[in-house]
Amino acid sequence: MDHYRLLGIPIDAHPIEIKMAYEALNDPLASDRMLNLELHAAYQTLMDPYERAAYDAQFIGESTTVPFSDNEQMGKDQPNPPKSRDISSIPPSQADQTVKAILQFIGAFIATWLVLAGMLLLR
Repeated sequence: MDHYRLLGIPIDAHPIEIKMAYEALNDPLASDRMLNLELHAAYQTLMDPYERAAYDAQFIGESTTVPFSDNEQMGKDQPNPPKSRDISSIPPSQADQTVKAILQFIGAFIATWLVLAGMLLLR
């Protein structure tokens, strides 16, 4: 579904308008979870200038310059956004190893702080 139509905003909507429309429509207690997920996806896409430019270029046919950027306000044009990395190309085993390493680091960090806190309390 069209992100702009879903949020009920014009194509040239400012990020503040996007946020207000999202907050008005999104109800975390609503029973229609799929609608909330679609609203969140639309909000995330339209709030990120690069994702919005790519979305506009693909579905709307608009220019791929990044709207509302600091460079644009200073009178400089923003170059086309870089293409995003395809995370589906990362093998699952590598992702699992990365997650395992992060969890081990967090565990060691917490254990160290617990030991230090215990030493301070025993003084």
